[in-house]
Amino acid sequence: MAGNAAATQRRRLDAGTLAIEITCVVINGQVVESDGKTENAQRVIALDPFTLAALRLLVEQLDTERAELGPDDVRHSYATAGRDAKIDWKALSVRIGHADVAFTMKQYVQADLEADRQVANTLAELIIGGSLPSVVIEDQGHDDGQGDAA
Repeated sequence: MAGNAAATQRRRLDAGTLAIEITCVVINGQVVESDGKTENAQRVIALDPFTLAALRLLVEQLDTERAELGPDDVRHSYATAGRDAKIDWKALSVRIGHADVAFTMKQYVQADLEADRQVANTLAELIIGGSLPSVVIEDQGHDDGQGDAA
């Protein structure tokens, strides 16, 4: 159904028009989709050349992003961002629809070389019993163990 609606809107853009079918209203502090308050709420409007060009560019950008990113890419990025923000793993796992935290960690969280370096430094400081000397590490296209699948 959504695909048909999108195709219809694309045809309308080709004709220089846009169908207003759903509006957003705020009810009790929540944004809710609505079909409008009056019989004139659903309508087709003509677009000026500037707005038409901007909408066409937006549609093109969305198509490119959609082609580059799939649902698993979004979930992977979401889980990785959660890890970086130190979100509770169980809460994150439930939020992205997994019952098992270990599955979430194994499937969707990419290796992070910088996080691994921090772990190495923290453990070394514990073992040595003090701060480590500062060493500059150059990034020379090192392999983070992920190959090209990052």
